[in-house]
Amino acid sequence: MRLRIEKLDTRFPYGKIPLLLFFFLLAIYFIFYLFIPHKIPLCWFKSLTHINCPTCGLYRAFTELLEGHIITAISYNPLMLFLTIFLIIQLICTTLFKIKISLKAKVKEKQWILFFFIIAFIANWLYII
Repeated sequence: MRLRIEKLDTRFPYGKIPLLLFFFLLAIYFIFYLFIPHKIPLCWFKSLTHINCPTCGLYRAFTELLEGHIITAISYNPLMLFLTIFLIIQLICTTLFKIKISLKAKVKEKQWILFFFIIAFIANWLYII
């Protein structure tokens, strides 16, 4: 298993359309949330099932992280906080520096990584609930 850093030819390897579509849908959602009198719940999963979703507490975690309360931020949602920070770093590296960070692993190693991630995901969700 190796960590690979490779140089890309373009800043948007999948094109600009998926990124623009994501930000467009996000903007539409927040416009509806801010301007409709009957508020749309931010977490549809919790409003339907009355169970905390796997990303519950992520906004509070980032708020605490920006205020410098690292331990409190990690206590809200540890796994999703680290994954989101990694995705933000990946997005910055791709769009600003044309660099892609990836993990090169054999098939058996990928299966173990997937197994570990599923167990960590379920444990994190049980911790949140």
